Amino acid sequence: MTLKSRPWLDLLMLGGLLGAAIGVFLTVASLRHGAPGIRVPSLLLAAGGVACVLVAWLWYRRRVTTPLHRVAGAIAAMQRSGQLAKLPAHDRDEMGVVVSGFNQLAKQVEEQRWRLGEQIVELERVNAGLDQLENLK
Repeated sequence: MTLKSRPWLDLLMLGGLLGAAIGVFLTVASLRHGAPGIRVPSLLLAAGGVACVLVAWLWYRRRVTTPLHRVAGAIAAMQRSGQLAKLPAHDRDEMGVVVSGFNQLAKQVEEQRWRLGEQIVELERVNAGLDQLENLK
């Protein structure tokens, strides 16, 4: 899966940052030069810019940061306890690919553990048979 381009998020961040910067600049200029008519619109522009940046940040946190923390937590839990963890399914975006890959790896580890357990049982059975043959000599 290829990474999805999200130009709207880039535009939201850029527009928000520019709006906030221009709004603050106009507000400071209006305070210095005594132009009270421009203060309210420039403050609204600054507030709108900050709101755009906040919305983009919240989206990023919900869609990227939180799922990554879940994956990191599951990895840490597996390292501590040796127990496999399965993460809840995620959307079909990049994080969905990461979570799905993690779950597939965990499943493969579980299957390999099971096969290894079966091989250990078989090896113990063969060793017991060899021990019996050794005792017959």
